[in-house]
Amino acid sequence: MAELYFSKLRPFFLPDEWILLSEVWGEDLRFEPGERIQVHGPSGRGKSTALKILFGLEDQFAGEVRCGEQSVIRAGTPPAEHLPRRRADFSAVFQEFYLFSHLTGWENLQTLPPAASSDRLGFSREQLHEFADNLNLADILDRSTEHYSPGQKQRLALLRAIARPFDWLLLDEPFSHIDEANVRTAVEVIVAALTHYRAGLFITGLSAEARIPGVRRLAI
Repeated sequence: MAELYFSKLRPFFLPDEWILLSEVWGEDLRFEPGERIQVHGPSGRGKSTALKILFGLEDQFAGEVRCGEQSVIRAGTPPAEHLPRRRADFSAVFQEFYLFSHLTGWENLQTLPPAASSDRLGFSREQLHEFADNLNLADILDRSTEHYSPGQKQRLALLRAIARPFDWLLLDEPFSHIDEANVRTAVEVIVAALTHYRAGLFITGLSAEARIPGVRRLAI
């Protein structure tokens, strides 16, 4: 796992005055392997956009992201070129969840593509079932996700994201639909996955309050 570098990233839609106030946009930033980053700020400042740039889902920006000395994404890169990098480096939960509503919970957990070559093993079915039980999902995994509540969908999306190895976990406001008791359990699951994979984290939120221990906070 190599360092990540942000080089003068800025979304086209943000006004100059917001760029100047940001600790993320327009900056040269280095993130160490395994580092935990919390990006916080009000709506509309580009928190989700930052993660979508990393995941290759956004191309309306200037600047680039580098992994070590290799440029891994810049504006105008064809989407097909992002696939090997996504499989090797990133796993994500976005606010849209991207679940398959016609599939059951367990079937959604099996929709991830195979991980790139790695010396790390993903969680076993038994381990995932234990996490599901902790997240109060075990009893509904055989149901179609179209019948899940928003909170259940968010927890399932988190469970799917940690099912196979990754270098960086991208979480976009991952607790927005989850009650406090389940937030505490979700944090435990996230920390267990980061430790298991020796991985780093980018997590976004409206507040600077840290849910995940050991985060470096950046105001966007």
